[in-house]
Amino acid sequence: MIMGTRKEDDVEIKRVWVEPDFRGNHIATEMMHYLEIKAREFEKLSDIINQFHRQNKMIATVCVAAFALAHSGVLTGKKATTYHLNNGIRQKQLAEYGVEIVNEPVVKTDYIITSYCPQTAPYVAFALLEHLVGTKKMNIVKSAMGFA
Repeated sequence: MIMGTRKEDDVEIKRVWVEPDFRGNHIATEMMHYLEIKAREFEKLSDIINQFHRQNKMIATVCVAAFALAHSGVLTGKKATTYHLNNGIRQKQLAEYGVEIVNEPVVKTDYIITSYCPQTAPYVAFALLEHLVGTKKMNIVKSAMGFA
């Protein structure tokens, strides 16, 4: 429960990323198996992202996590951001997915929030909280945490 607003779990993610045990002399075979598992698990994550997107549920990312959204297709043609330092190399890579890059700390488009570096995490949390409980309650929390 968030400040008197009850939210139910939408999806239970038991385990998305699988770390196989690398033993024996067949490192190349093991690595190929590992990459196949990673690809399958990433597709599961993409399915979850698309399910949330189709249902207009909030999706929030910090830094390069925006690439998971781009890979799933939900950012195509939308405004978003990602890691901005190092001459914007990650933003340029994200643009290759058809994303309209906005070089701002936090970008909100429809039901999607992206941000450009780990320093922005509290502001992503506040944007998500505002969506869930409204501006007034979000500002109470923000002030209580010393961000106002």
